Amino acid sequence: MDAINSSKPVQNKPNLSLSAGAASPSNTPAPAQVASNFSEITSNNKKSVDTLMSNRQEVENALAELRKLADNSGRSLGFSKDPAVSGPVITVTDNNTGKVVRQIPVEVVVRVAHSIEKMKGLLFDKVL
Repeated sequence: MDAINSSKPVQNKPNLSLSAGAASPSNTPAPAQVASNFSEITSNNKKSVDTLMSNRQEVENALAELRKLADNSGRSLGFSKDPAVSGPVITVTDNNTGKVVRQIPVEVVVRVAHSIEKMKGLLFDKVL
């Protein structure tokens, strides 16, 4: 019987060993880098807050001006936020009669949005 050499070549695989709790020094940022990143994030947050406050003040000024214009015309403006509509609801009311002259979005849209919200609640409550 002839001997057949069936030995396969040995593959050199890297020996990976993980020791618990040991962190690689190359993955750990230097304290100065951490402080720099924190400082940059804090600065960006402050800028964002300043921008939001500035925008809010601009909106409040515009609303005050609109109210003045409406009052001069014998009408008043009402602003409210409706979660079902996902935004503001604006009403224009006649000061003499107290009747709503115009609403944005119109009342039908607001009612439909509320109906959809109720249906969502029913559908999700039944499923869960």
